[in-house]
Amino acid sequence: AMRDETSRRRSGKSGEETNVAIGAPGSEWGGEAAAEDGSGGDDLEVRDSETMDAFLTRQGLTPKLRAAVTYALALQTRADCSAVDALEDLKVYILSVAKYGPQTGACLIPVYGSGDIPQAFCRVGAVKGATYVLRQAVRDVDINADEVMSVTSKGGQEIRVRHVVMHEPTNEQSSHVLVHAACVLDGPLVPEYGQMLVVFPPGSVSATQTGVIRALQIGSHTGCCPDGKYLLYLSNIVARDSTDPYADVKAALDAMTRRVAEDASSIFGEEYAKPEILWGTMYVQNASTSEDATCTSSNVALCPGADDLATYQGAIRAARRAYAKLFGDADELFPAEEERPRDDGDEEIDAMLEQN
Repeated sequence: AMRDETSRRRSGKSGEETNVAIGAPGSEWGGEAAAEDGSGGDDLEVRDSETMDAFLTRQGLTPKLRAAVTYALALQTRADCSAVDALEDLKVYILSVAKYGPQTGACLIPVYGSGDIPQAFCRVGAVKGATYVLRQAVRDVDINADEVMSVTSKGGQEIRVRHVVMHEPTNEQSSHVLVHAACVLDGPLVPEYGQMLVVFPPGSVSATQTGVIRALQIGSHTGCCPDGKYLLYLSNIVARDSTDPYADVKAALDAMTRRVAEDASSIFGEEYAKPEILWGTMYVQNASTSEDATCTSSNVALCPGADDLATYQGAIRAARRAYAKLFGDADELFPAEEERPRDDGDEEIDAMLEQN
């Protein structure tokens, strides 16, 4: 399935043309050449319930290289992550390298955060006749048999419904929490890079660190800070019963920045001075589960909150599950775009160019 999907993306049939050349990064994931000569063999097959670390160990990778592939390229969070999921995410990363232009890496940074995702859904939903209620919690639900007939908002508005998509209740019983930090720096972590993602694998900043720590630095090109200043966001997932959930994030900050005007070398090189934190804050957020919360009503889908992923894959998977519950899984939520016939005008231009 992985090879088939990659082939579709490379050929442009999925609407995500990548045009990966033979021999370029990512080309080894698709095409028939990889299977024709019998190369790879059983060692490249993922075994049942195999972790990514165990899979890469069988490939002969060193511990540091395994950590780089798992956490910096596949963008996984925990050491016991599934090899199947990690390889799928690694494929997405490889196919995204240089897709958005030279020197942009594999990632695009959303300007002003992820707010455009619900805004886009709101606009699409309005076109299709949906009612989108903002900043209003649900006060009461009218249930007939196993279906919700109407909901009453906290402000007292009653809305008749056929299907309901709601945020799942806050899960205070989850085993982990998300720790976040947001800081304003007086300079970049590395002078050459205004935008960068720093990854601290488990156990790299402390012996008790069980989850990966990510630090995303963005500059004024995003419109989120003035020229000469930089924003640094950190995230980590820790056990809910941790005695000091902020300890690992503080250790990562100490490795990259200085909180006072002391002269200290950077982990990125002795020739670099650590930037100073001008302002910062930390907070804890409930971690969402990987699956939707259980709901007995057949026409209600509960979507999870924030997860520990560096991408929006968790939200996309939750949207697919919600769509399948409400409307069945016969149709895809995000169907592949069909190839459109070319206009006659384009063909005429092509003919003129060939003559010249």
